[in-house]
Amino acid sequence: MTVTLTICTTCKSAATRALNNDLRSAGMVLAEALESAALQRQTDAVTLIRHDCLWACSQACTLLIQGEARSGYLAGRFEPTEGAVTAILDWAAAYAATPDGVVPYAKWPEGMKGHFIARIPAAKEGQS
Repeated sequence: MTVTLTICTTCKSAATRALNNDLRSAGMVLAEALESAALQRQTDAVTLIRHDCLWACSQACTLLIQGEARSGYLAGRFEPTEGAVTAILDWAAAYAATPDGVVPYAKWPEGMKGHFIARIPAAKEGQS
């Protein structure tokens, strides 16, 4: 099943807040690093989408992981590092391998622990 990973491109981490606004945001750097790493993995399981502001500015860098008929997850407080990119893509692959979006804690990459902000229930058909 395909997983959608939506990355906030306007997120500024503590490291980039101190720099001038002409630099790329940490969210943009993270998005670019995720795209590059996903290409190297040659997987169709993860679709990456850039999005301006996920309204979680105090939790930058922020991303939303979701799949059809599955719980979604808002995660943040990342720095745009190789370790974070690896952990995010490894978690997305584990998420894609589940029937309901619930990844057992024992299968969480260490780099994802402490980064989850919210679990978003899957929309149920006919739900209003």
